[in-house]
Amino acid sequence: MDYTFEVSSFGLVLLILLGILLFALMRFLRRASRLIQMSKSRRAAFERALPVVEALLGLVYLLSAVPMVFKDHPQYSPIGLALVLLGFAYVSWFAIRDFITGAFLKSGQLFQTGEYIQLEQISGKVTRLGYRTLSIETENGDEAIIPYSRVSHESIVRTPLIDGVCRHSFTITTELTSPTAAVSELIRRAALNHHWSSVTHEPQVRYVGERTFDVVVFALAAARGHDIQMAVRDAVGTPAG
Repeated sequence: MDYTFEVSSFGLVLLILLGILLFALMRFLRRASRLIQMSKSRRAAFERALPVVEALLGLVYLLSAVPMVFKDHPQYSPIGLALVLLGFAYVSWFAIRDFITGAFLKSGQLFQTGEYIQLEQISGKVTRLGYRTLSIETENGDEAIIPYSRVSHESIVRTPLIDGVCRHSFTITTELTSPTAAVSELIRRAALNHHWSSVTHEPQVRYVGERTFDVVVFALAAARGHDIQMAVRDAVGTPAG
């Protein structure tokens, strides 16, 4: 039995030519995308989709290249195809895992855009549900981008979005000498009685020490959270700052 292994010269040349053509095509698409006029949302979607298209074209290229290379030894083609598929799955598994996990999380409607959620060490408002990642705007204005695979392994505390209610949090320090429970109740009532405060969401007041309280209120409009904050400061005799 002849075990001599040879690569088809014609297949190898054709493989190189197709690779050069594919590379030139992807470079052309990237340059053309910068010249074509399109909306910001469409451009962002195109830029997100382009790497996926490149990966798929690369996979098709490799799969079609195997029979070309082993043209004179077709018995080796199944082995080559299997190695290509296994290698592609290994390299892209992290992306596939996040994509599949994200599909299950979104189909289960565990959270939606605009809701306030808290993971183990990150909390904020959900701003985007991407294909592979979740974007959260934290309370200090930063954007946290979290892979879905991480979200699936952590407990989630969420504040559902109801009738456009917007969460607003702040810290307040008072000079009142009343008992902590009495000051907490004063803050809660001041926030709840404001006309821009939601009646379906109770304000949350937590004493953190040294006459300082962490306060969470729920406003009927995003821009009105600060108005409730000022009303609370006036109620406990604390100057704005």
